[in-house]
Amino acid sequence: MVSLRINNCEYCVTLPSLGQLPSLKYLSISGMAMLETVGSEFYYVQRSDTNSSFQPFPSLERLEF
Repeated sequence: MVSLRINNCEYCVTLPSLGQLPSLKYLSISGMAMLETVGSEFYYVQRSDTNSSFQPFPSLERLEF
């Protein structure tokens, strides 16, 4: 997936873990009235191997809120 637009999710209070999408270049998020904060759950995925290096959004070029 290269492009993702999330909009008008009026009752969503959290964002999904999107940082694990390695090919994502464009991400637009709008119309989420109940969303108050963007935390580490947005880009971080709990892994059993804590020694592995993980870079969230390695291809992201544009982020819009």
